Amino acid sequence: EGGRSLAVRVSRIAEEVLGDVSGLFGFRPDGRVEIVLSDAYDSANGSAQVLPKNIIRMRLAAPMETTGLSAYDDWLRILMIHELAHICDLDQTWGFTRFLRWIFGKYIGMNGFVPQFLSEGAGVYAETLLTRTGRGRSSYVNMLLRTAALEDRFVDIDQAHLSFSDWPGGNAAYFYGGMFHLWLAEKFGRDAVADLHQNNASMPLPYLYWPPAKLAFGESLPDLWDEWREELTEKSKRVAQEIEAQGVTPSRRLTTHGRNITG
Repeated sequence: EGGRSLAVRVSRIAEEVLGDVSGLFGFRPDGRVEIVLSDAYDSANGSAQVLPKNIIRMRLAAPMETTGLSAYDDWLRILMIHELAHICDLDQTWGFTRFLRWIFGKYIGMNGFVPQFLSEGAGVYAETLLTRTGRGRSSYVNMLLRTAALEDRFVDIDQAHLSFSDWPGGNAAYFYGGMFHLWLAEKFGRDAVADLHQNNASMPLPYLYWPPAKLAFGESLPDLWDEWREELTEKSKRVAQEIEAQGVTPSRRLTTHGRNITG
């Protein structure tokens, strides 16, 4: 009700970015992607699903400053890219799984069973590469990962999921997963990252993560995660030394409780 102009704008954004997003993953979904807009929330978020059909839900409220989402130039565009990345990732079928899709329909979608650092990381990966902002360029996100590396609290690969109970909570899937994707793309190229997701989507059974990574990179994902952590730790040490050499502004901690103390 009363949102026609906004709906037209969102639909135009979706049409503009679909080609770039599908090109990044080497897959374009068939048919329509339905988009539902909601202005009933004060928090920023969105979601995507491919079962029973391709649907994106978008909350129109823009993010707060300290959520990690604040690195954006056009909130609706970056949210649309992120959610379309999920559609292009989750809806993929290749080889034998495409044959199974013809028989069983949308119930077949192996990328719906991958670890969340892969699924949410793919969304952050797309929003960063296809805009001038995104969480991959966020100083807040980079600060969190640098600090974790320097304090030897960098999460393990099996901890980067939405239900992670320690700091930074569910953001571990987004922050670590997105930066890991960007590191893989820098090391092996974007085509290899697309191959990883396509290989996962072609597996005849869910939860088979070892073969897709070996095929795409020649190494396992846990080994690559450890290599990424070591590189980031060394880089973080150099950054810390440069800052200390310039002189650190004295500070005093005001709170000793909670996670995000924003005021």
